Amino acid sequence: MAKKRRRARGSGSVYRIGRIWWISYHGPDGKRHAESSESERKGDAEPLLQRRIGAREHNLPVIQTQEQLTFSDAAQAVITNYQINNKPSLAVLQRRIEKHLLPFFGGRRMAGITAVDVTKYIAHRQAQGIVAWDGTRKGERIKDVSNSEINRELGT
Repeated sequence: MAKKRRRARGSGSVYRIGRIWWISYHGPDGKRHAESSESERKGDAEPLLQRRIGAREHNLPVIQTQEQLTFSDAAQAVITNYQINNKPSLAVLQRRIEKHLLPFFGGRRMAGITAVDVTKYIAHRQAQGIVAWDGTRKGERIKDVSNSEINRELGT
């Protein structure tokens, strides 16, 4: 297949192999990287190239699949890390993730979660409070949740 190169703004290029547009750029490690835009439209490849160049210019790691990483995937990676390292707080971590974080952030892309979303989560948790899970008051809000507990949930 013949490569058809097109020069884009910045220090990278957009080119086509067959029907698919590809990008090429220098990563933070100084090496040349090539990545498929997985699109037949040049208009999809150019913004992808600009994101990669922008990440490099701000000394951020270039993660090719970062736009596809979901909160659920990241949460599972943290749980797996705790399991591999045999951390004693695994049960607490799983409870926080499954009970509070996944219902709020589950399925969302990590790149799309902003500071505003985290603030909304804090407000949600403060309104939700601590809910009884057994006995005669099951499902009833029994007291406020502390800010430190919310911070621990977000810090997992």
